[in-house]
Amino acid sequence: MKKIIMTLLLVLISEFCFSSTISTKRGPVDFPHQPHTSIMGCMTCHNPHGGMMGGFGAAERTHAFCQSCHDPNLLPDKCKFCHKPKK
Repeated sequence: MKKIIMTLLLVLISEFCFSSTISTKRGPVDFPHQPHTSIMGCMTCHNPHGGMMGGFGAAERTHAFCQSCHDPNLLPDKCKFCHKPKK
């Protein structure tokens, strides 16, 4: 029952939170939830026991996960397309 409630809560939150900003060493990354959750669902990235990111943290793992769909060779500026300058 808790898993169902958490899943529904994450879906509702993702509908209202169009973008999250993730802090990284290379600069913040704006992550648009809505287009991603419509394809993959919340549990692809979020742990059902508290909503924490699962399998992320090391840049290599995160880049590999994103690049499984997004080809960095097609981006105009490989790093700055996702990583915005720090303010």
